[in-house]
Amino acid sequence: MTIRLFILCLIISTPALTKPLTLHLAEGKSLQLPYSEIENRLPIYSFSTSLPWYADEQSFVGFRLQDLIQQYQIATPAYITLSALNDYRADVDWSDITHFNPIIAYKRNGREMRVREKGPYWFVFDLKRYPALDNHIYYEKMVWQISDIRFHNKLSGLK
Repeated sequence: MTIRLFILCLIISTPALTKPLTLHLAEGKSLQLPYSEIENRLPIYSFSTSLPWYADEQSFVGFRLQDLIQQYQIATPAYITLSALNDYRADVDWSDITHFNPIIAYKRNGREMRVREKGPYWFVFDLKRYPALDNHIYYEKMVWQISDIRFHNKLSGLK
């Protein structure tokens, strides 16, 4: 019975079981947001776009960072730094966020994203709507397997 339960848990392995998304605020405070809270408290946005990592167009569902800072009363930053589970990081200018409306996706093609599928969270620009972003500068900002988001007013100095 124990083995069956273990196997069932492995098969299901939903993002609800993943580590919460950690927000690091400019004031030195941190917030831990579980997947269920993100999915239920923030407005949902979706789009379909082509990305260099896939042959076909992909559809994404997620939330906008503008809604996140409003919901949790976070001061508007000049920059954010997205950190992945493998410690990859990318800085994003807040003006790119307000101008191009990327989302932090938690579903791809109608399914919750697991770690092996670039989840549980992926910062995605809509390259179909904004073809000028279809270049390596913006590809490098599209962090997947996001574990942390840092809100700050100075560039982190990443290269």
